[in-house]
Amino acid sequence: MAEFVEIECSFLTARRKVQRVGNAYLNAKKKFHSEHIERSESEEKLFADEFVVDINYLKSLDPKEWKDQDHYAVLGLGKLRFEATDDDIRRAYRKMVLQHHPDKRKAKGEDVKTDDDYFTCITKAYETLGTPKTRRSFDSVDPEFDDSFPTQADIDNNFYKSFQKYFNLNSRWSEKKGVPSFGDENSVREDVERFYSFWYDFKSWREFSYLDEEDKEKGQDRDERRWIEKENKAARIKRKKEEMMRIRALVDLAYNNDKRIQKFKNEEKERKLAAKRAKMDAVQAQKAEHERAIREAQLAKERAEKAEQKRIEQIRIEKEQMKKALKKERKLLRDKAKESKYFGNNDKDVLKNMEGVEKICETFNISELQELNKKMVEKSARDSFFAALKQADLKIKADLDEINQLQNKNRTGPVKTENIVKEVKKAELWSNENVQLLIKAVNLFPAGTSQRWDVIASFINQHSSGNSNVSARDVLNKAKALQNSDFSKSSLKTQANASAYESFEKSKKDVVVSSDITVNSEVTSTDSNSDTKENQTNGNNISNCSKSTTPGNANSMKSSKSSSAATTKTWTKEEQALLEQAIKTYPISTPDRWDRIAECIPNRTKKDCLRRVKELVELVNSKKEAQQAIPKYFAPLDKPSSTPSNFGNLKLSTLYLLVNSTSSVLQGLTRSPLSFAHSKSSPSAVSNMSLIDSPLSRKSLLVSEIAKAREHIKNSLEKMDGISCVDATIVPSNLLERIQLLEEENANLKQIISKLNDLSIDSQKRITALEGLVTCSKPVAQSLTEDDDGVDLFASDSDEESEEAARIREERLAAYAAKKSKKPVLIAKSSLVLDVKPWDDETDLQEMENLIRKISADGLLWGASKLVPVAFGISKLSISCVVEDDKVSIDWLTEEIEKNEEFVQSVDVAAFNKI
Repeated sequence: MAEFVEIECSFLTARRKVQRVGNAYLNAKKKFHSEHIERSESEEKLFADEFVVDINYLKSLDPKEWKDQDHYAVLGLGKLRFEATDDDIRRAYRKMVLQHHPDKRKAKGEDVKTDDDYFTCITKAYETLGTPKTRRSFDSVDPEFDDSFPTQADIDNNFYKSFQKYFNLNSRWSEKKGVPSFGDENSVREDVERFYSFWYDFKSWREFSYLDEEDKEKGQDRDERRWIEKENKAARIKRKKEEMMRIRALVDLAYNNDKRIQKFKNEEKERKLAAKRAKMDAVQAQKAEHERAIREAQLAKERAEKAEQKRIEQIRIEKEQMKKALKKERKLLRDKAKESKYFGNNDKDVLKNMEGVEKICETFNISELQELNKKMVEKSARDSFFAALKQADLKIKADLDEINQLQNKNRTGPVKTENIVKEVKKAELWSNENVQLLIKAVNLFPAGTSQRWDVIASFINQHSSGNSNVSARDVLNKAKALQNSDFSKSSLKTQANASAYESFEKSKKDVVVSSDITVNSEVTSTDSNSDTKENQTNGNNISNCSKSTTPGNANSMKSSKSSSAATTKTWTKEEQALLEQAIKTYPISTPDRWDRIAECIPNRTKKDCLRRVKELVELVNSKKEAQQAIPKYFAPLDKPSSTPSNFGNLKLSTLYLLVNSTSSVLQGLTRSPLSFAHSKSSPSAVSNMSLIDSPLSRKSLLVSEIAKAREHIKNSLEKMDGISCVDATIVPSNLLERIQLLEEENANLKQIISKLNDLSIDSQKRITALEGLVTCSKPVAQSLTEDDDGVDLFASDSDEESEEAARIREERLAAYAAKKSKKPVLIAKSSLVLDVKPWDDETDLQEMENLIRKISADGLLWGASKLVPVAFGISKLSISCVVEDDKVSIDWLTEEIEKNEEFVQSVDVAAFNKI
């Protein structure tokens, strides 16, 4: 088997295997040995140049002080020192042994002292440098290393070469290889920043264990060795810290004197200033553009508002013109019918045709009324009237049929969407009782209760009277809805007033008009307080009084109104209250007003709401017609009669009793303040015509007298209605003449009632002025106009305020404001810590702080400040202050500080605390 040998060739990068036979092997071996011999001779020659031994220095060494000797000089490597390789150290030691071994020197005839020979120093030098750990320890304290800094003269004369030398010397301690070069004046910014970043984060392997005062191995026991190690470690850490401070001082010295850094700072400052100027220019341009856009938008808005106002005014004028024209045409029709005696041959036909005239006025629009009036002038008035009456009946019938169809469709039609089913179930689930239970449970189980919403749901299901099955999710959603919406307020208000509404419903009575017709009086007012006030101040407003009709009139009412009432679903108290609240919430100017009103009422559509409002308008109109018709039944006082056809005497007598009895009370109320005060001071014996003690009793006296008078009128009217309804078929023959006489006497009755109202108002003013109370607003007599198109069902009862009431109210408000101003006011304050950053390390921070402290405002108090280092010799200003939240804004304060552009780069809020 052939043998192979590896031969290293100088011209190849790897070794190759050749057989030990043949010419190739012999040539390669010859060439390898010749090159090795040549390289060894050249290395020996180079090493001989570097190897220098000082015999006198060797002989002067003391073996006992071997730690203080220069080990490289002992081995003859004083020139190479830390650059010497391990092979150089071995060869140097071999030469020193061959030349200076005691046996060699004895052979040459030298006198050698065995106990005190310098060869021991050579052995110690090799032991120290021959081991990497001990050699690193000696290299760290190399006595030939220069730890000094360049002088100021060297810096001024040759800055770059001087620092390049010292950085190269110290680069030997770096743990990382590839130390960046210091460079020159042409170095780019990236190289300079990389150099200083390297040296500011310099990691040194230099350690000072060679300088330990004692060797721990010389300790006699473990505790002594530990103590020696502790002392040595503390000394090493101290020297390491001093070394790092020395390196940092060298880097700072170079950084502070480097002209390249100053040039880079100036360039950065110019760049930032340019960027800031560009930013400010952009902001100014954006601000100007924004202001221009605002001006254009404002002008466009003003133009649109003017156009809208003009359009609204035009619509209002057209409506007014239309309303006046409609009123004029209705008046022409009524006058024409009155001149023609309502086209009736007897009183029964007259009454029926009078109703037909009103029906035509309500159903015909302006063009149809104009055409009808024109036909009645040009053609036969009678034929034109009856044709129009027939047309009005057809319109009413068509409207009723359409309403009935919509109602039947809504009542019997299938549910089209799941949302409607959910809304219905939701409305049925959350009744007023369950809402009250929810409010009670939320207060009973506060936040923090374990499984709070489950507990509340169980509470509602347990205490509800119905079969409620609400979940925790339903309870949470309902609680959020009650918290975020106004619907809960109106619902709770309706529930709170339910008892009053029920009592009012119970007080309503059905009035029998004839044997087969019954008309129910419905409540159309939205506020019970307004009704009470009206009953107390307006004597001619007699409520709960139905207008008696003839059988023909009753039949017409039955055909026109009762049919729609029979087909319409009855409105409950809750739905009526929700409708009133929704109409108050969404005024006429609200877009899609009736759609939003319908959303507030479950199970009701937009058409249902509109239909309900129309019904209420008709009820108000019928109420006013009844009030207008009451005086027309009164007969003159000079023609008394006890027959059913002449029963006006009894009603007028009752009204005069009201006037006389009320006047007697008001005369006592209108006495002088002196007599009023005297009556207050002596409340013992008071006559029937004088006032009693308390103001409440005086008011109750007036109210009781008026209530008694109204009760008398009501009883008399019921008697007269009963008498008139005994035989509805009996109609007086002189009905038209009596109606004309009653219209004249109606005016006199209105004057009497007006005087009574004025007298009552004056008495109320005197009472409130004497008692120091605020006078009630003057009620305005309800105008009985023929046109009721603009009636407002849910308007408030507030009227104009008198001067005396305004003066008293202003005095009380001023007294309340003065009392409130004396109370201590809680002031909300905040404590801030602001970090103000300068542009560079050349910024005068003291001047910047003075400028900041010059910013003053009401509610601003500056506190302490300090400088916080950032990097590269740059520090930021941290300053504290206290501000009042209502007077000083943080944004305003930061903007004021940033106005000092020469000093301030940015402002940050470092800390924010409420006081």
